[in-house]
Amino acid sequence: MTVLRFLALGAAVGALVALTTVPASAHAMLQSATPADGAVLDAPPSEVTLDFNEPVVAALGAVRVYNSDEARVDRGEVRGGEDGTVLRVPLARDAGEGTHVVTWRVASGDGHPVNGAFVFSVGSEGTADGTFIAQLLAGGDDTGLQAAAAALRWLLYAAVLLAGGGLAFLVLVHDRRKDERARLVRVVTVASVVGAVTTLLGVGVQGALVTGLGAGSFLNPQVFGEVAGSTYGASAAVRLAGLALLVVAAAGLWRPWATITGLVGAFLALGSFVLTGHTATTEPRWVAVGANLAHTLAAGAWFGGLILLLLALRRRKLSDDAVGGGRLVARFSAMATLAVVAVSVAGGALAWTQVRAVRALTSSAYGWTLLVKVALVGAILAVAGYNRSRLVPAIAGSGRGVTGGPDAPSAAWGTLRSTVRTEIVAIGAVLLVTAVLVNLVPARTAAGVTGIFSTTVPMGEDMLNVTVDPNRAGVNEFHLYLLSPTGQPVDVAGDLTVQLSQPALGIAPIEREPSVAGPGHWTFAGPELAIPGRWTVEVSAPVDRFSDAAASFGLDVNP
Repeated sequence: MTVLRFLALGAAVGALVALTTVPASAHAMLQSATPADGAVLDAPPSEVTLDFNEPVVAALGAVRVYNSDEARVDRGEVRGGEDGTVLRVPLARDAGEGTHVVTWRVASGDGHPVNGAFVFSVGSEGTADGTFIAQLLAGGDDTGLQAAAAALRWLLYAAVLLAGGGLAFLVLVHDRRKDERARLVRVVTVASVVGAVTTLLGVGVQGALVTGLGAGSFLNPQVFGEVAGSTYGASAAVRLAGLALLVVAAAGLWRPWATITGLVGAFLALGSFVLTGHTATTEPRWVAVGANLAHTLAAGAWFGGLILLLLALRRRKLSDDAVGGGRLVARFSAMATLAVVAVSVAGGALAWTQVRAVRALTSSAYGWTLLVKVALVGAILAVAGYNRSRLVPAIAGSGRGVTGGPDAPSAAWGTLRSTVRTEIVAIGAVLLVTAVLVNLVPARTAAGVTGIFSTTVPMGEDMLNVTVDPNRAGVNEFHLYLLSPTGQPVDVAGDLTVQLSQPALGIAPIEREPSVAGPGHWTFAGPELAIPGRWTVEVSAPVDRFSDAAASFGLDVNP
């Protein structure tokens, strides 16, 4: 597989990701706002306050407030609290009466962009254009940018793993054969350059997503500065430094200074991924960072080494150097074995930090996507095990005059090249799944394993959002929001009813009528969820004199 073919494959797979990816899910959550969603005030507030469940980064234009005349009434500045979880936005004195729409867009602690919107009214609900309000509440269409971000992530992972792992192969495995050195070094150099370009493009896309200013903000210095100050920017800076060292080192291999510089560059480039993403906000931090770092370094050695091994074997097959090929395969097999063990152990630890409970695997998009990744890795390990146990010994026997049999060197050579290609393609598929996985809400969060539970389910023609805090056995606080398809609060014709039951333990439905906290907003608190386990929650409300709307979902209460 030549470099150009690999890049062509990258473009094709990137296009596939762009066509199949879904918009990113939120990581930080808006816990409360003042004024509250759907509130009706007697007088205009002096500011809007947003309270998140974790520190967030407010980028350029992070919070905007529009009145019924579709004019912005915020002062264009965002003030953050000391711990980074609270944002305050001063409003103009002439904000006016009627319906106001607050739209916000921030970067969560793990670097992922998060956005949302809500409404409040002053005096009485205004008569703003419904289409305009719907567009603001939808938060803009980021589908194209999200797809571009996912495709760039795939190409970035592939390029950096090839550059860092390829350098490790050249230093630790390759025998410095002159007629193939230049080609292998060129692969590492090209991969490093592709990784650097992709990193810079990723910074631009991240800025567009965080600020909501679209592709036109790619060259905006202020937007670039916003991204540079985040965990995403720190990760990109370290990666660019590592890739630059790889390019310099590749030009001087195998001199002592170049060897050291190259290994340092590979460590920085591959290790940069732990500085942002889920790892940045996962506890215990040392487990998450350590597992992610080991996982990434090992994956690079495996993936980059495989590609360079395939190129080297093709050259040696053409020159009929069975002895040299056998020795090269044996040396790589030793490094690959360590990499496989590290990938498996570190991957298991990393999965635990993001899942925490078996139920989270089958109750979240993250869990199902992780299972797909595990299945792919399992298939790759089976192929790698066959290579090591059957093909590598046969090829290593090339220099000892071994002939005949189904595993004879001549037959094993062709089979090994095919299985190595299979491994490379399969690892590419794993990277594709990873490019989607890293932008999903961790399973532990989505399933409420480690904190507040939140879900949104259909209820008639509307959507019901429910949060349960702290989602542990004992006293819990429920908040229920009923929203129209455009995101506006929905009132019902009578009382909203909540029934809580745990069929497995024979606990019959416990019925509660939440109190009204605002338009389309109900709340109640109590010890109903005193027993941990799987509860069934059923919500119903009359939509008119003759019919009800209902919704139900499962709730796993933590001990």
